[in-house]
Amino acid sequence: MTKFKSKKIDFFGKVAYLYRDFLIMNDFQFYSNMQIWRVKFPNGKEVHSPKNKREGMEWVDEYYQEMNDFTNSSNFIND
Repeated sequence: MTKFKSKKIDFFGKVAYLYRDFLIMNDFQFYSNMQIWRVKFPNGKEVHSPKNKREGMEWVDEYYQEMNDFTNSSNFIND
């Protein structure tokens, strides 16, 4: 599998990284003093809350691998 790089961006004042087509965001909870990482689709839907950035990147890689396996499977029927 090829190596992809993340790009650090400012997402409405929060630390975020663009990785492939996903946004991995560090969402700091001020009142509970916790850091929560979120993985979001390009359309804004949140799909996963990993423990750290690396786990979020691994989730995205697994997602792409599963989609590739599905489209390459013999059960997928093209009409």
